[in-house]
Amino acid sequence: MLAYTELKKGALFVYEGDPYEVIESNFLRMQQRKAVVQTKIRNLVTGKILDRNWQASDSFEEAEVERQTAVFLYANRGEYWFH
Repeated sequence: MLAYTELKKGALFVYEGDPYEVIESNFLRMQQRKAVVQTKIRNLVTGKILDRNWQASDSFEEAEVERQTAVFLYANRGEYWFH
C-alpha cells in the first residue's frame, strides 16, 4: 500500500480499478489546514490525464505493470497488430 506522500513522479498505483502513473506531484501545506498532495495522473489504459488532490487518509494499492518493447506491424479494420 502506498501512502499519499509516496505519490512521486513516475509512481504507479491503482485508482478506481485502473492503473495510473503520476506525471506531476506537489506537496501543499496551508496554514490552519491539513496537508494535501496535488497530482496530475495519467490513466495507463485510456491515456486520459486527471488532476487530483489527496489527503492523509488516502492510501493506494501499488500497480504491477510490466513494460515491453513492441513493434507495430499493421492496422486492419480497427484491429492493431504488434510483434
